Amino acid sequence: MMPMKTHRILCLFASVALWLAPSAGGLHAQKATPAEAKPSQGEATKPPGDPFVKGKPTPAKPPAAPEAPPHHLVFTFETYKMPQSALDALHEEALAPQPFFDRVRQMVTAGQAALESLLVVPTRSGQRSTVESVDELIYPTEFDPAVPGRPFHFPTAYEMRPLGERIELDPVEGPDGAIVDLNAALSFTRLAGFTAAKADPNADGEVLPVIASRMINSAMSCRIGVPTLMGTTSSPKGTGVTGADGDGSVSITFVRYGHSSPVPADVPAVADDAADISKNIRMVFRFYSLPREKARDLIAETVDADILLQKTTSLPKDEAKLERVVTVITRSGQRSLTAESGEWMYGTEMVPSAPPKVDAKVAKPAGPADPKDQAAKPAATPTQPVFKKGAPLLPAGFSRFETRPTGWRIEVDPVLSIKANVVDLNLAPELVEYRGIVQGHPLLARYPEQPMFAAQKVTTAVTAVVGRQCFLGTMSRPHDTGANGRQDDGRTWFAFVKVTVE
Repeated sequence: MMPMKTHRILCLFASVALWLAPSAGGLHAQKATPAEAKPSQGEATKPPGDPFVKGKPTPAKPPAAPEAPPHHLVFTFETYKMPQSALDALHEEALAPQPFFDRVRQMVTAGQAALESLLVVPTRSGQRSTVESVDELIYPTEFDPAVPGRPFHFPTAYEMRPLGERIELDPVEGPDGAIVDLNAALSFTRLAGFTAAKADPNADGEVLPVIASRMINSAMSCRIGVPTLMGTTSSPKGTGVTGADGDGSVSITFVRYGHSSPVPADVPAVADDAADISKNIRMVFRFYSLPREKARDLIAETVDADILLQKTTSLPKDEAKLERVVTVITRSGQRSLTAESGEWMYGTEMVPSAPPKVDAKVAKPAGPADPKDQAAKPAATPTQPVFKKGAPLLPAGFSRFETRPTGWRIEVDPVLSIKANVVDLNLAPELVEYRGIVQGHPLLARYPEQPMFAAQKVTTAVTAVVGRQCFLGTMSRPHDTGANGRQDDGRTWFAFVKVTVE
C-alpha cells in the first residue's frame, strides 16, 4: 500500500497535467501548414514581418524608376520695341500669354514693332549661366589736383563699365519638366555721352561718362513652349540727364523655355568601363552670324542642334557667315584652354604731369630763448618740396600696366559618361576685340589714352551627345552702345560644338 504522502504528490502532478493538456493542444492547433497560411480570396493580405528578425522573409524592393534621358533647357529672350500707346492697348485687351505674344509678332510684320534683342541660353537645371555682349568703357574715378602750369585735375585711377546687354539666369526644372522656376537678371546699358563735372566755375571740370541703363531682375515660373512676359526694359524717360532720355517708346521682353532633343534610348555607350575614360575628346566649335529676325525664326522652329545647324548653313552665303572654327582636344575631367589672341597692354596707374620740385626751407617759429637749449646741438632746419616756379612741366607717365588678351579664348571642362553616349560640358567661349582709344569729348585729349575693348561671351553647362551637334546659345556683337560710334549691325551669332571620342 502506497504511503499517503506519496499518493498526494502523484495526484497533484496528475491534476497539473490535466490542466495543461487543453492549453497545449490549443497552441499546437494554432500552427498552420504552408497551405493553410495563404489568405483566402477576399481576405486582406497581412503586412510582411520584420525583415531584421532572423528567419523572416525580406520584402522585395520596388523596381527603380527609369533614369530620365539627359537633356538641357533652352531659354530664348526676345525684346521688342514699340510705341507706348500700342503696348497700353494690348494690356487693356487682357490677353493670355500666347495670344499676347502673337499680337506682338503681328505688329512686327505690320511694321509697328521691331525685334530689338535676341538672347538664347541653353543650360542644365540648377546651373547658373550668363551671356554678355558688351563694349568695355574705361573711365577715370580719381584725380590729382591742378598744379602751376597744369590748370586741370589729372586722372590717377580708373574703373571699367560694361556697355551693352547681359543676361544671367538660374533655372530649376520641375519634376515633370513642364514648368521651370527661373531667376533672371537682364540688363541693357549704353553710353549717353560725357559731361564735365565742375567743382569751380573757373575750371573746365573733370570729364565723366553719362550712363543710361535698363534692367529687369525677377523670379518667375515658365511653362514649356509658352512665351512668358518678363516685363518692360524701356529707355529712361524724364530723367533730366542730357543724352540719357529715350524717345518715349517701350521695350518689352518675353522668355520662352524649351527642351533640346533628348538622347535616344538605343544610342550605344561609348565607354564600357572606367579605362575608356582615358580616350581623347575632340570638340569642334563653330560660330555663325546671321540676320537677327532670321535667327529668331530658326530658334522658334526648333532647338534641335543638328536641325538648327543644317537650317543655318542652308541659308544664302550673304545671310549666314561662318565666323570661326576652333578645335579643342582633351581628356575627360581635364580642364582645357585654347587661346588665339594678341595681348594689348595699357596703363592703369599714372604719374601726373607737374613742374620739378625743389627743397625749400621752412622758417623756424620765433620764441623766447631757453638757456637749456643753448648747450644743445641746434636742430636742422626742416625742408619740404615745392614746385619750381617757371619751370617746364615734367611729362606724365604710366607707372603700372595690365594686359588684355584680344581674340578667341575657349575654356572647357568635359566629363564623359560611362553609362551613356554623352559628355557633360562646362564651358566659356569668348571673343574680345580692340576698338581704339576712348573718344567722345574734346577734353579727353588731355587725359592719358585709354583703350576700349568689346567682349562676346557665353558661360554655361550643357549635355552633349557624342557625334551630334550641341547648341551653345548666342554670343553676338554689342548693339548700339554709344561707345566710339558703335552701331547695331542687326545680326545674331550662333555657337555650336560637336563632340567625338577618339
